[in-house]
Amino acid sequence: MQHINRKTVKSYFYRNKGWFMALMLSDLFEALGLVVVSYFIACVFEAIGTTDMNAVFGLLPMGAFALIFFFGSNLLQSFTRRKFLRKIDTQIRTDVFSNVIEQDYKKFGEKNVGEYISVLNNDLEKIEDEYLIKVPYMLETSILSIVASVFLFVYSKEMALVIIFSAIFLIAIPACFGNYVSQKNCSFMDGLSRYNVRIKDIFSGFEVIKSFNAEKQISNVHTKILNDMEEQKYHYRVANNMFYNVIQVSTYLVIVLQYIAGAYLITKGYVTLAAAMGALNLGNTVNNQFREAMSAIVAVKGTKGIQEKINKMLEIGDEKRTDAVFDKNLGDIRVENLSFSYDNSSKVLEDVNFRFEQGKKYAIVGGSGSGKSTLVKLLMQYYDNYEGTIYCDTENIASVDRVTLYSKMAMIHQKVFVFDDTIKNNITMFQEYDNATLKDVIQKSGLNRIVEERGLDYQLGDGGNKLSGGEQQRIAIARALLKQTNVLILDEATASLDNQVGTQIENTVLEQDNLTAIVVTHKLSEMLLKKYDCIVVMHKGKIVEAGNFEELLERKDMFYSLFMLR
Repeated sequence: MQHINRKTVKSYFYRNKGWFMALMLSDLFEALGLVVVSYFIACVFEAIGTTDMNAVFGLLPMGAFALIFFFGSNLLQSFTRRKFLRKIDTQIRTDVFSNVIEQDYKKFGEKNVGEYISVLNNDLEKIEDEYLIKVPYMLETSILSIVASVFLFVYSKEMALVIIFSAIFLIAIPACFGNYVSQKNCSFMDGLSRYNVRIKDIFSGFEVIKSFNAEKQISNVHTKILNDMEEQKYHYRVANNMFYNVIQVSTYLVIVLQYIAGAYLITKGYVTLAAAMGALNLGNTVNNQFREAMSAIVAVKGTKGIQEKINKMLEIGDEKRTDAVFDKNLGDIRVENLSFSYDNSSKVLEDVNFRFEQGKKYAIVGGSGSGKSTLVKLLMQYYDNYEGTIYCDTENIASVDRVTLYSKMAMIHQKVFVFDDTIKNNITMFQEYDNATLKDVIQKSGLNRIVEERGLDYQLGDGGNKLSGGEQQRIAIARALLKQTNVLILDEATASLDNQVGTQIENTVLEQDNLTAIVVTHKLSEMLLKKYDCIVVMHKGKIVEAGNFEELLERKDMFYSLFMLR
């Protein structure tokens, strides 16, 4: 059964409906604050018309109250907005990150890592600025406009109609420019995503770039993708500036028309000066709110493509299988009629059958492209689109939830990832273990010396650059041993290490009792190979031989040829 997280960007408003309603309520208070200020202005003009300064001075308490009310309503609105945005932004970023990290190996590998980084850094920032902020703001402007429009009729029906109908003119602008600006915004964000992906690739290949003296060529590549991104950004800015210029000019045109209409109504005696000034002051609020609402509409429309991208990431789900119940260990691992291809064309594995017996040590050898690494990846369920069956004891591994499976199996790759954190956190993977258990795995993995010299809180630097390759592999072994898994798989884990360090690492694994060890290796050391219970020989996606070291040499077949040519 597949568990899909059906959240969408829009759904986070409902999830935080309490704070959302509080924000709308604070918007109402802010609107009332504007009404109070406009009423005070009207009263001031009315008092001036009496030429009685005592009447003007008598309005000072009202003015103080209007100022305090307006200032307080703004503080309340700002506070609820900050709390609402912090809560909703934290939730959506947490959910996107969690869904990405919970994907299976195959799904995660379908995208460049730079795309995930771009979504978390750029797309979600854009969503916050132009959707999560703008949608409540659109409702806020609606509340302010409605409240202001209602009170406009208190001052003058004629002024109210002039201001409202002239302000409605602004609504037509997004219809003319909205889609165009939105398209340019989407193009810019796509260009920015491509830029981030390429930058990530370039920095990941820094060592290769330096070793081939390719700095100038890579700089040219960077210039090309930068210019492409900046071109998209330029066109977006052109469209955006054009839209805002039209909005600004239209707003001032509307204000001029409203003042002319107000002057006309005053001279004709339809409205008093005081009422007209109060109405025009409140009308400025309506004009500004309509203008900001139009800008918000265009901004929200511009996030449509980004929303669709994030919604897809929110729907990512790992395939959760029916949880198989294991006893203390997995038992034997059986592979029956296993075939697999990466691209549905040439088969990497073809009709593989084998049994890895519990507690025994296996070496998998063979030439490049023989299927060694693919076989162990399928044992770890990195891919599930294979033919045949893999059993843990009597349980089909395809029915096992990966969380359950990975609590029983661990894998160490050739390239070990080390976090820029402490030795302890790199071993424990930020989980809690008692000191005795931690000390035991440090001993078994051969990390005693480095821990004694530097301590568990020693920071390992970016990518573990303060450790040697062998020390990094020992960190990986300590991680695996700390999980107390029944099965440990090494996929060319010692390939990049010198023979002495590689031998020490393999011996560490071979010395672990009650552990099923499956080691993919290309180093055919007689001393090590003699320690394995079984050597599995692969060629062109098939297991062609299996037996202990002496048996395979006596057969003088594939293994014999590999060993003699080492």
